[in-house]
Amino acid sequence: MINEDKDITHQEMMMTFRRFLLAALLFILPVEVSAQFVDLGQDPSGTRWRQIETRDFQIIYPDFFEQQAREVAKLYARLYAHANSLGTRARKISMIVRANGGQSNGNAGWAPKKSELYAVPPQDANVEWMEHLCVHEFRHVVQYDRINQGVSRVLYRVFGEQYTMALVGLFVPMWLLEGDAVVFETAATKGGRGRSPEFLNEVKARVVEKGVDPYRKAVLGSNAEIIPDRYATGYFMVGNARRHYGKELWQEVFERVGRKPHELFPLSLAIREATRTRRDSLWNTPGFRLLFDNPDSAKRANEGWKSVITLYRDNFSELRGVWEREALAINHRFDTISIPSPGLAANYHSPVPAGNGRVYAYKVGPGEAGAIVELRDGRERVIAKVGSLPDPHIAYRDGLVVWSEYKPHPRWEHGGKMAIVSLDVASGRRRRHASDANRFAPFPAWQGAWGWVEVDENNRASIVIAEADFAREVTRVEAGEGELFIHPSFDERGAVLAVSLSPAGMQVASIDLKSGQREALTAREHAEIDRPIAARDGIFYRAAWNGNNAIYGTDPGGPVVESRFGARYPSLSAGKDTLYFSFYTSDGYRPALLPLERRLPGEIARRPFDLADALASDEEWNFTPAEDSASYRGTPYRETLHAVNVHSWGPFFPDRDEVNARPGLAVSSQDKLSTFYWTGGYVWDDGYEGGNWRLNATYKGLWPIFKLNARDGRIERRNVQLTTSQEEGKADTARFTDRARETRLSASVEFPVNFSDGGRRRFFTPRVVYSPRWTYRHEVRDLFLLEKGSWVKAPATDDRFTRPATWSRVAQCELVFYSLDRASARELYPRRGERLGVGYARAWSSGAIKASTWWADANLYFPGAARYHSVALYAGYQQKSDPLLLTGNQVLSPRGIFVSGRRFATTRLSYYLPLAYPDRSLTPLVYFRQFNAGVFLDVAAAEHERRFSVAGDKESAVRVSRETRTFRSFGLEVTSDARFLDLTFPVNIGFRAGHESMSNAPFVNFLFSVGLSI
Repeated sequence: MINEDKDITHQEMMMTFRRFLLAALLFILPVEVSAQFVDLGQDPSGTRWRQIETRDFQIIYPDFFEQQAREVAKLYARLYAHANSLGTRARKISMIVRANGGQSNGNAGWAPKKSELYAVPPQDANVEWMEHLCVHEFRHVVQYDRINQGVSRVLYRVFGEQYTMALVGLFVPMWLLEGDAVVFETAATKGGRGRSPEFLNEVKARVVEKGVDPYRKAVLGSNAEIIPDRYATGYFMVGNARRHYGKELWQEVFERVGRKPHELFPLSLAIREATRTRRDSLWNTPGFRLLFDNPDSAKRANEGWKSVITLYRDNFSELRGVWEREALAINHRFDTISIPSPGLAANYHSPVPAGNGRVYAYKVGPGEAGAIVELRDGRERVIAKVGSLPDPHIAYRDGLVVWSEYKPHPRWEHGGKMAIVSLDVASGRRRRHASDANRFAPFPAWQGAWGWVEVDENNRASIVIAEADFAREVTRVEAGEGELFIHPSFDERGAVLAVSLSPAGMQVASIDLKSGQREALTAREHAEIDRPIAARDGIFYRAAWNGNNAIYGTDPGGPVVESRFGARYPSLSAGKDTLYFSFYTSDGYRPALLPLERRLPGEIARRPFDLADALASDEEWNFTPAEDSASYRGTPYRETLHAVNVHSWGPFFPDRDEVNARPGLAVSSQDKLSTFYWTGGYVWDDGYEGGNWRLNATYKGLWPIFKLNARDGRIERRNVQLTTSQEEGKADTARFTDRARETRLSASVEFPVNFSDGGRRRFFTPRVVYSPRWTYRHEVRDLFLLEKGSWVKAPATDDRFTRPATWSRVAQCELVFYSLDRASARELYPRRGERLGVGYARAWSSGAIKASTWWADANLYFPGAARYHSVALYAGYQQKSDPLLLTGNQVLSPRGIFVSGRRFATTRLSYYLPLAYPDRSLTPLVYFRQFNAGVFLDVAAAEHERRFSVAGDKESAVRVSRETRTFRSFGLEVTSDARFLDLTFPVNIGFRAGHESMSNAPFVNFLFSVGLSI
């Protein structure tokens, strides 16, 4: 392996390879991913939609979200009026508000051009959620419009929206897209992630404790270590470079990518042009030079073969000097809680004491998908595997561990809810306490009772107290208009402590449950605060007063706990004499404790967020607010009238089911609610003369999913042999080419059901498929007759060899069930799980020919001999009544060979393990995150049937001979988790080598697959 930052010998090879991929990916990748695969789910089918439409934007929202949608419209009017730092006024776009579910997120993209806003506010917000969400996603819209100009604008007109997405995917790294959006959300709001120590400290800890990573490791990640994500890395890259080189830097970068996409490295060339003259000036600045022992040497060492690498090194070598000085000024004055493998990367969130030396915490990281663990005397025990915990908060009382977890809807991706989950540690009984509203941040109230934050579909928040069964509500405190409660707790005096977030800022308040009266315990400010808890005298809470996460107390008011890279999740022992919390390191959050008698009180030292303040000043977010939200009026949005939304076209036809793209001419449409999408056009395909017309359509607006695939074209079968009687006792044998018209249809309906719960992903999908095929308008060409052992050309007009129209139909039903453990980044397969399938198909053909087949198969997964090792067992069986009419296999063959037969059974046994986590590049073309190996042994038995006639005394009889053969293969597989050309799409690449018994020969297969996650 060689360090990618030092390798310049492969530049010519990279140029050739990248130009090749440009031609392919500009069309193949976007057509597959953007035109067909950007399907982020649907809202429940009963949702009634409305819209607010202006000349600048369209907002589509559920009818119950009317008032909030007007506020969103008011905010977008302000955003469109703002002269933003990219120097581009955004063109009109549609925003889809997803308010039915429990996820807090958003996205913006083209193909089709729209933005989706997931409205429920999270518990880690530091500014009003919809404001944060709209500002961030709007910046992506501006980015795309800044790129979509010049040559790109022309090609956009020629190929549609998929071209812009392809250009962005190839030449604009994710750290730039997301980093610039985080910069904008920080500059244009009072909060944003640029003012969140939780967000900033991931990068600070990594750079100070581990050093500046190679560029590709920083942007492409690792399966072994905790690498800050593209949002955090991108924020410092974009923001710090903007502070030194001005906002014109990124204006020029986005513009050059759009105007000159044919250049080899438009991103680096734009950075080089923008920084060429000013870099020397920066490195000669006295304050800048003081950060380095030998600044001239450091400057030369930072110079990579691409300008983006130079900029990356300059930024983080500078920031490392600043952050090292900050870290040295903070001393750790607490005790760490022992964990089994302190050197392995993992986060231990929200440690809560349980007596007798036990501590419960939520653990997640590269090697753990998510679990509640018990820590005791340096040992660790997993007590529950959990699902998605957007807020890593757990509570404990009297043997009961409680948390809030996302529970998917059985059908609708945007219909799930956050639910309270309780676990009785002694019995292992686990219960989910869900409702129609989202439930967050559970806490123990008075004896036996529990409380939580509840957020309804209109984003109205309440604090709810219920009896021990989590069902019978005792009392409820509703938040004010636009207010959100965050991380409440019970103070044992009949009041609840909670953080109140409103447009005016955040504060800790004490709320009397009987009267509802409030007492402010901190001033309302635009600074992060959460998790207030009652102490013997006063309260503790986490806050960002000093620009870092620290735990504070109201008496006497100074920080109780400080850590170099932040401390959070405070909780108290039963006697309230020891504080438990987590502190951050480059290997993740670690649990710790501090006896309160050792606390060192002091004054709160308030420090600003220098970079965030500089960006806010540079953005100049200052203009007259838009008119009152009441001026925006909604109207009904008719889904059927907007079902067709053509967004892309081009010289390739994508096939969603076959996951490929073939040359042709295609048009793609997807409605804005992602319920109906289709691609139609002409395809040059194998087996067709010239090509065929094709249409693929899917409708997901109801619980069942409907799919229709249709194709029509001329087929040509060469060297067809046919024997026909000319007169009694004579026959002619002919060889000819048969041309015909063929029409195929495939209609399917499936009923997906999602039973996922906790650490298990469960899916059940019944599916029915009906596939008719017609072959007609036969024409004979190149006709030859067999005469005396030789082929003699004959006129093609001989009607004896014209074939009649034929048809065939196949009806198939299938049931598939998955139940799999959630797998971590390091695991090749789930530790435990099963996939079970059973199906039946029946075929009919011309001449009353019938055939049927049925099959059953299973994939089973078990833990291997060591952590992250996996055992995979596959077993399948199928039986056919006529192998000639139903030719395809529904079960797998042994690897390296293809087996078929009337009856057919296969067993495949595999053992997989990770070999290494290199996190290095082999040439600038490819970056490897993980190498894996596996061994396999496969066995199959196939029964073949032969029919032959036996002459008898009076008439011949048909006898059937059956023969069963056994086939084996064994070998090894070596694969890698890789990234090519700095693209974030995971690529699994490797080889399989083995020996098979069918031909008693060795074999080698090339293995290649591309994931769609980024």
